[in-house]
Amino acid sequence: KRQSLRERQDRREVDRAMSARYKGRTS
Repeated sequence: KRQSLRERQDRREVDRAMSARYKGRTS
């Protein structure tokens, strides 16, 4: 199975969205 790039990209996007949401919530 070769699903590392897609999973990595998805995880990166989620991390970015979570970070932005967390920052907006704390700020």
